[in-house]
Amino acid sequence: MRTESRRTARLAVVASAVALVATTALSGCSMASSASTQTTGTATVPKTIVFDYPYTTLPVYPVILAAAKAKAESLGYEVLTTDDGGSLDNQVANLTTMVNKGVGAIVTFPIESSALTSVQQSAQAAGTKWITYGANMDGEDGSIDLANQASGSQIAQALGAYLSAKNITTGTVLVLGNDTVELGRQRTSGMISGLKQYAPGLTVVQDLALGSDEGASVTQAKLVSDPSIDYVLAVNDDTALGAAIAFQEAGKSLDTSFIGGNDGTPTVLGDLKTNNSFIKATIALDLTAIGQAVATTSAAAIEGSTATTYAAKPVTATPDSTNLDALIAQFN
Repeated sequence: MRTESRRTARLAVVASAVALVATTALSGCSMASSASTQTTGTATVPKTIVFDYPYTTLPVYPVILAAAKAKAESLGYEVLTTDDGGSLDNQVANLTTMVNKGVGAIVTFPIESSALTSVQQSAQAAGTKWITYGANMDGEDGSIDLANQASGSQIAQALGAYLSAKNITTGTVLVLGNDTVELGRQRTSGMISGLKQYAPGLTVVQDLALGSDEGASVTQAKLVSDPSIDYVLAVNDDTALGAAIAFQEAGKSLDTSFIGGNDGTPTVLGDLKTNNSFIKATIALDLTAIGQAVATTSAAAIEGSTATTYAAKPVTATPDSTNLDALIAQFN
């Protein structure tokens, strides 16, 4: 496992698919010159929703953002954005700027929840509703649950189904987890618990990796020490792609190897469609529904409704899935 110093360094730049470019805090905020307001009781609240997503270069982001903007507009709201560049310091500064300017609601994907507690308290004291995305924070006004634990368990279930179809009961699986954000910790926990349930005969090896470079290098190192590793479960698709590179370079067989990821990215979904890859499964989400939830949960919180939570439903995608075209179409 990695040392504490590496964990601290990784907190500043946590990227899921590609390298993220850090920007200054003030330039990272997209703010409207004027915003309409919502009258709640005796208070007048700006009808603006901040969508604070630290990893804006990920392919899922523009899909979610477009759906959020469209739904918000239909409800009479405006969506503003930040550009944190994957930096926790930038995220804190950008959110603080938004709170000081005054907005109706903030939907934030926290890089580290504990680091945003004071910002949350300042926001709520100023009348801004706080919606946590992909995690939970004490005292939040709402949440968007990405079903991280379930996603991890489902990719383990997909591996179990693969092994069952091939009558395989033993072997070694490498779990490439992530402990720098709550989402990663939950997915990793889900993968471990899922393996105990769906593939109890496998020997589990664990390590930390995030992104294709680390996915490749960590898997390569593990294969040197244990060539019997034929299966990998990764915290996200980008890490899974790195593991696939390592499998290819090690001369692993496509017919007896399995790599599973999370996120349902276009590249992995395309590979599943061609059915000629070490990656045999990923867990995808309805990105449009998630984007719409950014708007609906915020509006509900501002207007005093109870519908301030949303729970995503993970979907397992394999080469045999009938929904591959629909999942790919999300990115068009």
